[in-house]
Amino acid sequence: MAKDIRKRCRIPERRRVIGAWWSLRPPTSLHRQANLFFLFLTTVLAVPSTSSAQCEISQGKLGNFQTVVMENELVRVSVLPQIGGRIFEYTLKSSGNNQLYAEVEKLEEFKPGDEIPRGIVYNISGYEDIIKESGDWHWPGDFQQVPYALEILADSPDEATIRLSAAGGSVRIERTHTLTRDSAMLSHMLKVTNSSEAEIEMMLRHKAGTRVGGEARMGDAVAYPSKSGVVRKPFFPGNIWFDFLLTDGWVAASDPLARETFLITSDFESLSNGGLWFDKQYFYNLEFFGRKQRVPAGESVTLDTQWHVFDDFPLITFAADGFLGYFAASQGEERDVEIDTGIIALEEIGTLSVHGLLYYGPNRIDDFETSLETTPLGSTRSTQNKKLLSPVDEVRAEFTMEGSPVVKLDVPLIDTEPPEPVVLNPLAEEPYRYSLHDEPAYHLWVESTAGHIRPDEVFEDSKPPRNLVEIDVLPNEYECFQFAIRSKQGDIEGIEPVFEDLKEVNCGATLGAGSFGFYRGATVPQVDGALFDPLVPDSPVMACEETNAMLFVELHCDPMQLPGVYEGEIRFRSDGQEIRPVKVRVKVRSFRMPHARSVDTAFWIWKTWTVKGANNTDFWPNLARYRLSPGWLKGQFHAAEEVEFLDAEGAVRTGNVEVGHDGAKAMYTEALHDLNINRICPGYNIWGYADTHEWKHRLVRNARAQTDWLDRNGLLDRCYYQIVDEPLASRFGQLQQVIKLYRQANPDYTIMCTMPINPDLYGYIDMWHVPWGALDPEAAEERRKLGEKVWCYNANRDITGVGKLPRLIGWFCWKYKLDGYMHYAIDYTDSETTHSPWENTGSRWATFFYPSQNKWDPELGYWENSGTWDWALPSIRLMQIRDGFEDYEYMKLLERWVLLAKRHGRNERNQALIAEAEAMLKIEDNFIGNFISYTQSPEDMMEARRRVGDMIERLRLDVTGEQF
Repeated sequence: MAKDIRKRCRIPERRRVIGAWWSLRPPTSLHRQANLFFLFLTTVLAVPSTSSAQCEISQGKLGNFQTVVMENELVRVSVLPQIGGRIFEYTLKSSGNNQLYAEVEKLEEFKPGDEIPRGIVYNISGYEDIIKESGDWHWPGDFQQVPYALEILADSPDEATIRLSAAGGSVRIERTHTLTRDSAMLSHMLKVTNSSEAEIEMMLRHKAGTRVGGEARMGDAVAYPSKSGVVRKPFFPGNIWFDFLLTDGWVAASDPLARETFLITSDFESLSNGGLWFDKQYFYNLEFFGRKQRVPAGESVTLDTQWHVFDDFPLITFAADGFLGYFAASQGEERDVEIDTGIIALEEIGTLSVHGLLYYGPNRIDDFETSLETTPLGSTRSTQNKKLLSPVDEVRAEFTMEGSPVVKLDVPLIDTEPPEPVVLNPLAEEPYRYSLHDEPAYHLWVESTAGHIRPDEVFEDSKPPRNLVEIDVLPNEYECFQFAIRSKQGDIEGIEPVFEDLKEVNCGATLGAGSFGFYRGATVPQVDGALFDPLVPDSPVMACEETNAMLFVELHCDPMQLPGVYEGEIRFRSDGQEIRPVKVRVKVRSFRMPHARSVDTAFWIWKTWTVKGANNTDFWPNLARYRLSPGWLKGQFHAAEEVEFLDAEGAVRTGNVEVGHDGAKAMYTEALHDLNINRICPGYNIWGYADTHEWKHRLVRNARAQTDWLDRNGLLDRCYYQIVDEPLASRFGQLQQVIKLYRQANPDYTIMCTMPINPDLYGYIDMWHVPWGALDPEAAEERRKLGEKVWCYNANRDITGVGKLPRLIGWFCWKYKLDGYMHYAIDYTDSETTHSPWENTGSRWATFFYPSQNKWDPELGYWENSGTWDWALPSIRLMQIRDGFEDYEYMKLLERWVLLAKRHGRNERNQALIAEAEAMLKIEDNFIGNFISYTQSPEDMMEARRRVGDMIERLRLDVTGEQF
């Protein structure tokens, strides 16, 4: 029913052509007087409508670019014909909030005909055409900056309609947009014609870059229809993609604080699926994908959508056939509860009667009744007050529409106020950063590995210098710290530390000088100034006057090192300046860091830098040093075995299957045994069309041969197969069919997929790799109970970028009981134009290793020294990631000793210690609230590890009775 009314609501295309964009009415005097670049703020956004409810079209300027504005009393729509026909404004006039994301001020320095950097075009966002000249639909499209011709099809008090058109390659695009009097709906009619001489495949895509209520807030939610009625996703600013199947033709976003909802509708029969992209710049794309079609030469395909914006409508919590809406509650003093009911009718449903029951858990508390008069694609709401003596957490409602059957819904009762940020109490008040020496010629201070030093920052310690560096370490653990040296009188060259053996204060045991190493901290540019991140091994530093130099010290404690407290000094060599030694005290604890890893990882080494060995064992020891594992290993199944197949007629034919070879076996053995890598991925992204008996049979035979080879060599249970990367919902049916074939080949082959946990694929995926921040902890726990694995993955600078919090990755894995963590990818540079991470590491595709030479040859397309692996300089963030995964091992050890203490002790003292330790197993709650609320204090991370280490030693003493 909903799709029928949406068809009737479309505005038919007008045939009258009034003129192109250059023949619109001339600018007003206010336009001519404005001298600011941001002209549309005064000429478009701030000019009141000259007539109350009627439609009108006007022109304006945005810097050097023409704009076309359609408006009525309710909304204003602004378009940039000269930049891809982009719609950059859809403003609700009652609030002044633009529902689209558009940083148009960045266009100031450009004029028509200029090539605008893709990043700036991306941040204009709004509505854009996602289509290639070939007819393909992948972003970015080829028409982002193409000037569109514009025709005025209707310009009357009742209707404003424009048509935008462009052509290139094999396609011609036509978009028609319509506003009518007294309606906030903006109609989009997208038509793409195959202008080539051959049939091409097309899949049209509607993409709206949205920020409902004028900005994207943490309390916002995106809703879309599903079998259960509605799915709601809270906004998370972190480059997260959701793909979903639709059961009706709508998707919506709501801002509960601004009480505005942005709804997109379309004819359900014309859609394939929906898409949602949460961007790092605090907006989100709402997308419809049309059905994939084969379009003959000269013919066209269309995708029609409508935009609606509703004020005083805070969110979507439920959907039914023909309408969607919300229940919300706010509780005042003495249990005075206000129940708010809102409805958006997608079709003609007339009067809607609601009978609701209020529950708290299984207990019915009260009921309510309300009646709402609806209009098609309009909103209505009612409010009731109840005096209740019990809390309420669920509504069970019956809806009765005129002439329709009763609709029953069970929905959560949701407060429309956005959640308050999690307030995290600090674990440590004492800063780790402190002065070691403050001399007339230099200042020397220390920073933990969890923090970052900036070259230009001035650190003034309120306390007197303390000439002592104290660290705790386990046998087989790495621990690091940073020296900052600031010259006060000229440059100091050639500074390097000289290590000596440390002596245990009681027994005289030795912690050898060879346990220490050092790196020169090098800088990379950032938006807010240069930052130390690359680490150049065994290289002296130069401390320039009034600028910090950084030395990074790394200690690796031998697995057989005796426990105890070791003391000694670190001395310094330099040219022309004496630097006083620094006293060092190292506490080696009585328990050991395990060699094996308790959490799986996959850090992909990509091919952006064409370095030999980028995806094989040449680099594995470097990864293992940081407790990391490689991702996909390409090209390991290419030794041929001859087997028999059945062809399409069922006759036997001979053919080859691919299996591993001796080199692959040696590689896997080295990874899984010598380097303690837990899991590897020998296969990736195999699709195909399972539409013939022969194709299916060949897939099963080939998969069986590969899994049989892995099984024979004792590798199968350590491998997983990435069936596809971030599949579209429109391909779920094909994905299910392919996975069934792999199940036939060998049910023990672990199938991995990078996507949020999705009920549409329950039973098919063995290992979910969920985008960072998109994890549903309850759904993850249910899948784990069924034997499935749950990882998180990202390439998000908020966690892995310079100066952020990579150390917390291990703690997130602990908090959410993750089986693993994947990062994509560790050597992927920032953009197509910035090839060197030495020049810019500020993008979401942050690198973790740096080339030793900052020299790029654009003609060759690779680093000058690409024939070797010598360029792999580590980063501070890489060390921080390792520290985080070592912190994870601390927590696993604590968990193990709690279980041993429970088995060994029964007295009151023992029980009190166990209770204290079990509370500490949730120590992450002190500095990780959720994916968007976590500490930024290095001291918290250092203090958490110290407390856990102390507790483990107390439990060991309680269980064993021995100190060592």
